[in-house]
Amino acid sequence: MKLLLQHKIFIGYFLLMAIIGSMVAIVLHERKRVAEIEQESITIFQTQSNISTTHRHITVLATFGESVMTWTDKDCELYRTRRLKADSLLQILYVRNKWIPSVPYCSTKRNICCG
Repeated sequence: MKLLLQHKIFIGYFLLMAIIGSMVAIVLHERKRVAEIEQESITIFQTQSNISTTHRHITVLATFGESVMTWTDKDCELYRTRRLKADSLLQILYVRNKWIPSVPYCSTKRNICCG
């Protein structure tokens, strides 16, 4: 069975269109993947920043707590404010990453530190 020249040309164009369509689909898929990776990178950067900030707040609290014997009411209020900032950042990390931090807390009723 002989194929006419017109049929050969049609088959060639059809294959060419199929290849071009596949290339377009691949490019669109790759762009979508790049956007997802960029979004994940931004999320990782924000989490890293929150972890660094939380670590800094906890370090300041630990350093500040070393002089607890000489605190005034103003110092107690400052400590409370800083502790709430650290707690809020830990809560953000927990909600975003389902991460449970193992940071010791102190019971205000008994002054017992727990870990």
